[in-house]
Amino acid sequence: MDILLKRKPEELCKLFAALNSRKDVAALLEIPDKVLIYHLYVAKKRSQQYRTFSVPKKSGGARQICAPTSAIKIIQQKLNMVLQNIYKKKAAVHGFIYGRSIVSNAWKHVRKEFVLNIDLLDFFPSITFPRVYGMFLGKPYRLSKEVATVLAQICCFDGHLPQGAPTSPIVSNMVCARLDGELERFARRSDCLYTRYADDITFSADRADFPEQVATVTRAPVSQGIEADVAPELEEIIKSNGFSINTRKVSIRGRDSRQQVTGLTVNEFPNVRRKYVNQIRAMLHAWEKYGLEAAEKEFLEKHDIKERGVFGASGGLREIVKGKINFFKMVRGPENPTYLKFCEQLSKLDPEFLPVFEHKIMALGKKRTFEDAVFVLESNETQGTAFVLEDVGVVTCAHVLGGNIFAFKASNPNEHYKVDIAYKSDRLDIAVLSIERKCEQGLLRKGNTKELKIGDSIKLLGFPKYGFGQTLQVHPGVIVGMKRHFGRPRININAPVIEGNSGGPVLNERGQVIGIAVTGVDKVETFAECEYGVIPIDCVAELLAESSEEAE
Repeated sequence: MDILLKRKPEELCKLFAALNSRKDVAALLEIPDKVLIYHLYVAKKRSQQYRTFSVPKKSGGARQICAPTSAIKIIQQKLNMVLQNIYKKKAAVHGFIYGRSIVSNAWKHVRKEFVLNIDLLDFFPSITFPRVYGMFLGKPYRLSKEVATVLAQICCFDGHLPQGAPTSPIVSNMVCARLDGELERFARRSDCLYTRYADDITFSADRADFPEQVATVTRAPVSQGIEADVAPELEEIIKSNGFSINTRKVSIRGRDSRQQVTGLTVNEFPNVRRKYVNQIRAMLHAWEKYGLEAAEKEFLEKHDIKERGVFGASGGLREIVKGKINFFKMVRGPENPTYLKFCEQLSKLDPEFLPVFEHKIMALGKKRTFEDAVFVLESNETQGTAFVLEDVGVVTCAHVLGGNIFAFKASNPNEHYKVDIAYKSDRLDIAVLSIERKCEQGLLRKGNTKELKIGDSIKLLGFPKYGFGQTLQVHPGVIVGMKRHFGRPRININAPVIEGNSGGPVLNERGQVIGIAVTGVDKVETFAECEYGVIPIDCVAELLAESSEEAE
């Protein structure tokens, strides 16, 4: 079953609005109706279609995760792509929305006199099958009973939204649409600002006293940020929308205490706690001084058991450090000196480490990252990768072009750009495109292919097997051969070119383009046995010269 939907977002929206039966749902998800029937009603027991496990909470206790393990996950992934385009995002909502994050949520409450934090109790379990069914049945969707039932059956497990299913985040936002609207209006009446990130609700105010119609401090001065009582009207709004407040996690913090929003301090700007930075430093120091194995053993023995449960199975200390550094980058930005210092230290300890933003691309006097230079290409027939090459334009492989082509950035998959073919050669398997977007933001520069030799390090960028929400993939490797393919020069590398990565740039150690990924495999499982073909970047000049001669 194919994971990707072939239709454009606007087509998906029209088909969703016209749904009237289960067969329509199957057609929308581009699967046979009998396949949908089988996986919803005939396949092995529903309980066997999910893997249930617990993850420790930092506040104590455990959170139950129910992750789909069968084809139902693919069906949910397809439906998620549709619902992402259907949901009309509200300004106050920052969770599970592309382009928004805990950082964008925190920025809304920076430098406020007071910050109120409220946690909703059992957020996902509170969103039950009847609520999901009723949401699809009512405004603004107004779907038929049959369609609402089928969609709720796809989304729910054991009578509620499973935390771990691809559809649960977006469905939770859709169910919370009325709650968000009512709380936004309540906040305006109360001279406050409201945001929500999943089950974390935040109100902030810039006034001498926090409004009592929202909440009142109960057990300590406001400046100490200890417990508070939510006012009756606010509590009633939350209860009437089917949720309960976790009374143990309600607090007000003034400017003279550490104000936090979704785990980040917001007194001056969104920031991680000093303890977090010191922990990264300590991990890197232990790794450098004692070696990875000894440092990892010490970490797992001494670290808090709750975090051990979260991180211990994820690849050990190596992956923990990478994850923490990447999180720090998300909060403080890729230009932050502390972040760049961490990258430098980790690169020395782990030669394979290459964050997407490690090498900076100089374009028009501005620093940009690889993420600015690489596009996802999709059509109703194919999917591939393209990149912006200085003095040329947007470059890709000719064989990935088919049908109605559009391009988008992985950071904003809902914003599509029209693509026109400026130059194309099937013989060279290269195309230069014109994209309905300013491309000065990220320009990759051409490297010298004459200097290349077997054993040289390379990096392959692109979107293998692209799925909605996937970020730019960076695969390190080396040159393993310099051959010819049907009389044309080819560079062979050992970094895996998987279907969807064709057209992606291959970079040398200086971050310059030395080739275009072209030959690979369509199954990840087989990549270890293969060598992968790369078209030398010099062939782009040959294409342009041929096109110029034809024009004359």
